[in-house]
Amino acid sequence: MASEHHFTLATFIGNNGRICILCREMGIRKSITGITTELGLTPLVQVASDDFREPKVQKNFLSFLAEARELLLIMDFNNENSPSYFHLLDTLYDQYRERLKVVAIVDKAYQGLISLLYARGARAVLVKPFMPKDLKTRIVSVFAEPTVLERLVEVGRECLEKGELARAQAICRKIEAEYEHTHQSLLYCGDVQLALGEYRNAGRYYMLGFRDEQLSFQAYASLAKLCAATKRTRGEIFWLKKFAQINTLDYTNFIKIGELCLAQNNEEEAREYFAKSISAARRITSEDRTSGVIFEIANKCVDNESVDMSKEYSTLLLRNGNVDKTLLSEVAYFRMNKLGDPDGACGIYSLLAVREEKRGAKMDVEFWSTALYNAAICHHTAYGDRKMIKQKHTSKRASDYILEILSVNPDFGKDDPAVSANITAIAGNPLQQNIPLTTLLAKLGRA
Repeated sequence: MASEHHFTLATFIGNNGRICILCREMGIRKSITGITTELGLTPLVQVASDDFREPKVQKNFLSFLAEARELLLIMDFNNENSPSYFHLLDTLYDQYRERLKVVAIVDKAYQGLISLLYARGARAVLVKPFMPKDLKTRIVSVFAEPTVLERLVEVGRECLEKGELARAQAICRKIEAEYEHTHQSLLYCGDVQLALGEYRNAGRYYMLGFRDEQLSFQAYASLAKLCAATKRTRGEIFWLKKFAQINTLDYTNFIKIGELCLAQNNEEEAREYFAKSISAARRITSEDRTSGVIFEIANKCVDNESVDMSKEYSTLLLRNGNVDKTLLSEVAYFRMNKLGDPDGACGIYSLLAVREEKRGAKMDVEFWSTALYNAAICHHTAYGDRKMIKQKHTSKRASDYILEILSVNPDFGKDDPAVSANITAIAGNPLQQNIPLTTLLAKLGRA
């Protein structure tokens, strides 16, 4: 758990802070704006009631925030806008990190993403129906001066991150002696005991963490962490499944469970949790992020020596809408180098080149050339030892890819000895003679 960054109203204003209300439901929006007016925060408030499913709307909103160095989001997640809001929150969290705070309101159908919200700066999550006074209390608490206990936990966590265990333990003892524990101080003291190898004491603190009903999932995660430290895989899976019962949309947790099942050679159960992860990601994130989740699963599979499963997920990824070229390049490299599948990698590199060609005048010639070159290398690796003659309806050979590159980009790889050597080797393959390529290389002085 990261150290907490505390807002105060003075520093928030000094850092050109913004309070953004993202809400499309008029009644709730009116309640929120009424509270911010009552608190005298109106000059800092921006109300966004637009449909954030439109990329242009998100882009305009982000440009409005360009000069803000601290940010409070008050977000109303419901069935209409939850995926687009969550996608926006991912983007903003990457930009602001500890300088982002969120007060979230969620429909019951979206309670399952509470853990993901807390992982992205949420200070409070209110489940509908809620009382306006509860929302007011939460907003006020964002700007409240931290208590001494909160400061102690913050300093203690910094000590843990730096490996200063003696100081972290001293702070834990001070908390025990002088303060009444909060949820966060219990988990902090548990983490101190875990770092010291006092596993029984760590477990005692974590079990006490269930006293906060909404944040009990953090105690489940801590108990799973304890089991991981003590190499009790079945216990880790048990607590992560408990966590999943509350956080049904936390796709990251489902991936963890699936990976642990694979480690126990339980492919059937691993598939079940990987499927839940993909399903959850599709409900609340962008298509690009879902592709990233599928690729992460493919990597987990190969790391656990489940190569066939990994091939299945990397193939599934290609069917998941418009995968961006950076991720597609990573997948092609993965198929070639981790799965030992040069044929599959060749197909993906070819696809990358075709997609780049479709950009017409905006085509990046170097990227296109590199994609075709990689396709040629993969094809040569897979089929270089076979006699292949180019015919009208047959697929391209490695030498055909090279011919295509040099016809458009004659200097490609000229100054790179390794690339030039590979081009010469492919062109000189006696089993796959390509007279047009040999002629072109001679004409270019690269024979």
